Amino acid sequence: MRLLKERCEHSGHLFYNEMITSLLKVHILDLYHIHAKANKDFNVSSRPAQLMRKFIQMLMEGAYRTWRDLEYYSSTLCITSHYLSEVSIMVSKRPASYWIDLFVTNELSRLLIQKDLTLTEIALRLNFSSTSYLSRYVRKHFGMTPSEFRKTLK
Repeated sequence: MRLLKERCEHSGHLFYNEMITSLLKVHILDLYHIHAKANKDFNVSSRPAQLMRKFIQMLMEGAYRTWRDLEYYSSTLCITSHYLSEVSIMVSKRPASYWIDLFVTNELSRLLIQKDLTLTEIALRLNFSSTSYLSRYVRKHFGMTPSEFRKTLK
């Protein structure tokens, strides 16, 4: 987290967006690794582990920018939403919605840091139906409005 914060402060980097995106992906993989390592004694069959890898891969490839609902991921994986959540809990001790929200909130943080982006642009990039829905999502997940979030970065 410290490294992410330090790197976010260097917005003049020529490849700033790509660098931040890569750092966020590394952070998410570290979290996934921590969960998997903490539960190493728990034997997960290859099918759930394979489904979880595919699910995380979909998120890493950016599906969260368009889809925040379990139905999309479960139908793409040819399983039910309930089973996807069960698999996620079995493998990582977290529901599938946790992983989707983690990717979305990390991307939201990255975009909100870029003060030249309007809330409308951010809402469009992450497929929110409106800026008011984006604001409600930010308030729910960060405990503050997007404007308040941006003020904390000063």
